[in-house]
Amino acid sequence: MRNILIFYNPHAGRLRKKGPIRLLTDEIEKLGDYFEVISEDPNKLETLPGLNGRQADLVIVFGGDGTVRAVTRLVLENGPDIPVAVIPAGSGNLFAFSMRIPARMKKAVKLALSGKPIEIDVGLLNNKKYFLIAFALGYVTRLIVNTPRRSKKHLGIFAYFLYFLRSLKFRKCRFKISVDGESRIYEGNTILIANILRVFGSRPRKEMSYVDGLLTLIVLTNKSVVSFFDAFLYFFFSLNTGKNFFVAHGKKIEIIFEEDDAIPASLDGDAIELDARKVVLEMSEMKLKVISKISQKTLKM
Repeated sequence: MRNILIFYNPHAGRLRKKGPIRLLTDEIEKLGDYFEVISEDPNKLETLPGLNGRQADLVIVFGGDGTVRAVTRLVLENGPDIPVAVIPAGSGNLFAFSMRIPARMKKAVKLALSGKPIEIDVGLLNNKKYFLIAFALGYVTRLIVNTPRRSKKHLGIFAYFLYFLRSLKFRKCRFKISVDGESRIYEGNTILIANILRVFGSRPRKEMSYVDGLLTLIVLTNKSVVSFFDAFLYFFFSLNTGKNFFVAHGKKIEIIFEEDDAIPASLDGDAIELDARKVVLEMSEMKLKVISKISQKTLKM
């Protein structure tokens, strides 16, 4: 009998009814496993709750990217060997898409309870905040934060695209960026430091590995919506142009802001406040075990 700990975010975009959580718990009961549902905000917890006097054998996250990141912290700090399964129930679910976790609840539940875990890299911001997807500065963060929650609940990730078409002002900022000790000055509207990147079901043509120990720096320098799509097409389809963005890979990336004004920042899609004009991003020594349709062998190819 397994001990299964379920983190359930009742405020997630797709969880306006109780049916989905019952679907999961009914399947667990059929298997004869023991479970406990935690609806408390994982950001407010310091330890990972135990079950039957011992550690959980499986942690299931029923929510979106923000809930997944919060639970990841608890697992890495309290039980790094415990596999984590995700039932995508948020607005964007970028992590679930990247891990090829089915969007349909029944299939996601089946994978969560019977799938095999793989180990993936975990990013670290300023040596204290974990992230799985990406850290972002500038226009993309403003887009994520300003997209109405109601739109995200109804349209999911496509809500961001619609808001993008309505907000086409690209403010450029100056940044000093160091990648593994090599520095240069950039001017751009957006900076992404990505661990995993999959947009609208597509992944970069030049594949990002989740197990290579490297972060990917992307600086967008486009001045218009047309040049933005030019960068998108190049990055995902390898067209013979690349004038509107810069890409580099490294184990440690430092960013110094040369602007006095506050620049919006986000971590795995959640807005965050920065307490300094310098940020340091690097790979954590910890690995996260995630149940996915991707095999460990495929990741290393």
